[in-house]
Amino acid sequence: MADIVYIYSTSSTGQEALGAIRQISSGLATLDRLDGLRANSIAISAATMQNNFGTLDTAQAQALSDRLAGIVAWWNGETAWMTTAAEVRQALKDLVDATTVAT
Repeated sequence: MADIVYIYSTSSTGQEALGAIRQISSGLATLDRLDGLRANSIAISAATMQNNFGTLDTAQAQALSDRLAGIVAWWNGETAWMTTAAEVRQALKDLVDATTVAT
């Protein structure tokens, strides 16, 4: 178990770091909360996943499902296809860099 880190509210850099950490935590909590819907959607069909998550097509629905499932499983310490730090890094980069708004 890691030591608890306390950051003084008077440190602007510390508060900036704390804000970023809280955004990561919030984002991962949201993905974890949505994982049941993701799993049920893709289990029915990629078309259901597409409809529920608003992807452009079923191939992108499958890609989103795969990326989300991998990250959430890794975050929760479950068995995941990612077993090395490089795989985790690439999955996170794929999720962040290759997901955007359709026009």
